[in-house]
Amino acid sequence: MFYNRIVLDSILVPGKKVCRNLLPFDITDDMDTRVINCSFVADGVGHSIIRILTDGKKELPEGHTETPWGECSVTRFSSTHYTAVVLNRTCNLCAVVNQNHCFLLSSILVDKDHVEWMLVGADSRSVHKCVDAIRELGCHVRFVAGGNFSDQMALTPKEERYLAIAYEQGLYDVPRRIDLNGLCKIVGCSKSTLNVILRTAERKVISRYTTESVH
Repeated sequence: MFYNRIVLDSILVPGKKVCRNLLPFDITDDMDTRVINCSFVADGVGHSIIRILTDGKKELPEGHTETPWGECSVTRFSSTHYTAVVLNRTCNLCAVVNQNHCFLLSSILVDKDHVEWMLVGADSRSVHKCVDAIRELGCHVRFVAGGNFSDQMALTPKEERYLAIAYEQGLYDVPRRIDLNGLCKIVGCSKSTLNVILRTAERKVISRYTTESVH
């Protein structure tokens, strides 16, 4: 299997909506919104699951909403964790991914104008064809990295969350602003468990970095 990490416009062609645009609230800088699953329904129609992590300072609206562009159902799992299931009736990218026999493994908001995708396919040809087709839709695409893919390279939701918190709290700063003792109190687990989760996540990230090849 082969993968590409690419950055593309989060605002696509006129009249089209990306799945995040169908959330019934504004996305702010203190939110981590990530598409963790995306599937093709029909031409112009896509189905996605978006994970939303917040700082817990304010509640997000739950429930089901409908617009001319699609539907969205938001569920709260904790004060900082929400999940949205989106039916997008104006998606022109899900069909391109499906037609080229690829999978959208993740979609991460970089800033208000750009998202980073990880595309996975059976081989480099199918992934590169998919990227070319996305460009043909009028999207500006910037290549980040690519290479052979293993499912062991993907972080689990817990690894992702703990690694992000460790980074934000200063575990990787020089000098460190926090140690494992302080961090385990924030995430709510034992020091030994946190150490194993972070080391596993770090190994995956380092492994991906050292094996990536630029095309």
